[in-house]
Amino acid sequence: MTTAALVAALALLNLNTATPGELDALPGIGPVLAGRIVEFREKRGGFRRVEELLAIEGISERMWQELRLRVEVRPEPAPEPARQNQSAMTRPRPRTASLRKNPPGEWIGQKVLGAVPAMNA
Repeated sequence: MTTAALVAALALLNLNTATPGELDALPGIGPVLAGRIVEFREKRGGFRRVEELLAIEGISERMWQELRLRVEVRPEPAPEPARQNQSAMTRPRPRTASLRKNPPGEWIGQKVLGAVPAMNA
């Protein structure tokens, strides 16, 4: 057995991330029981303790005593927050009144220009 295979054999299997195939490889766990473990995990939002395996139909106290040495419960890694693209992170431009150049060469907002004739009338 190679060193990598030995390390893999000794590593504890995380119940919150294990695939049905990985669970099936555990002693006494077949494909049906592996499916029940995954179903239990999905319904409950993950395992919090290894002892929760006892609540699954088909896992006896004796089987649990053997499994508890080969499995562990670690929380699933939190998903990374979605990155915003750079343009969404730029500062918004302030709203400005639309401007037009009047004959004398001054810049005046549209509202001001609209109000001026009304004031002179």
